[in-house]
Amino acid sequence: MDSLSPLWCLFAAILIDLYAGGWFQARSNFWLPGNLLGCLSGKLRSKLDRRERSTGTLLIRGVFGACFMLVVGAGAGAGIHWLLFNIPLGWVLELAIVTTLISMGKPWRDAVLLASSLQLDSLENSRRVLRKLSDRDATYSDSSEITRLGIEAITAHLIVSFLGPTLSYAFLGLPGILMYHSLRVMYPCHDASSEYLFFSKRLAAVMDWCLSWAGGIILLLAVLLTPFTFFGGPFYQWRAFFSSSRKFKYGSAKLVIAGALGISLEGPRQYALGRVERPYLGSGKAPLPTDLVLAAKLILMAAALSAALILACAILF
Repeated sequence: MDSLSPLWCLFAAILIDLYAGGWFQARSNFWLPGNLLGCLSGKLRSKLDRRERSTGTLLIRGVFGACFMLVVGAGAGAGIHWLLFNIPLGWVLELAIVTTLISMGKPWRDAVLLASSLQLDSLENSRRVLRKLSDRDATYSDSSEITRLGIEAITAHLIVSFLGPTLSYAFLGLPGILMYHSLRVMYPCHDASSEYLFFSKRLAAVMDWCLSWAGGIILLLAVLLTPFTFFGGPFYQWRAFFSSSRKFKYGSAKLVIAGALGISLEGPRQYALGRVERPYLGSGKAPLPTDLVLAAKLILMAAALSAALILACAILF
């Protein structure tokens, strides 16, 4: 596989994903690495997460489960990379594996589709389209809240599904990206006990905080190259910028978008039992469907800038 360095492989995987994002992320394909890791995590959880156990035992088992998944990811990545390195055209298979683990093309297209639905269709149809991006309950949400949820969801996809895998592979290769996904598949489990997930959630929270700042930086660079955005917006809210990551998930990245577009994100949520009050992120107006399109363009520009930086590193190093 020495004919293609990891950085060149990563650059090619990003281009393929941005062009044909939905082809490799079909959830029905059991053979995809992310799905295989998810199945392994589920079977491990069924063996270790027993509700009749004490709190201390579940905490220890949760630490063991997280460490086991990380070791499996690292070992599988190292073994697969060694195997592919020693067979002809093995880099093609590694490129395919990396492409399945990076996802930005499909969320970007879904965001544009949601903006179009908000402008042309009913709210019911817009709520159905939103489910492609977010698992938030939008049954009682109005147009502004659906738009906010769409912008927040595509920002989360940039952090979780693009920057996380990209940086993991860039620094640690195939073992790194599989370790990243091994941790990711552990904690979105609604039937798992909080004690079992305690360690993995804390580990993921630290990782998300770092990735959120990385996303905020790359988004700031993207603002410079995206028309109809305001570069000074995030800096006018510098106090919120330095505290947002503690109050909101992916707050640093979200605030860059809110400041650049002059909108507010987060805020109250409307549910069947009533309105849940939550603080706003940013001090701008309520977002419009056109703001969702601009946010999608901004995030696509951030992904393209990331690819350009990887290309530059591949050429230089």
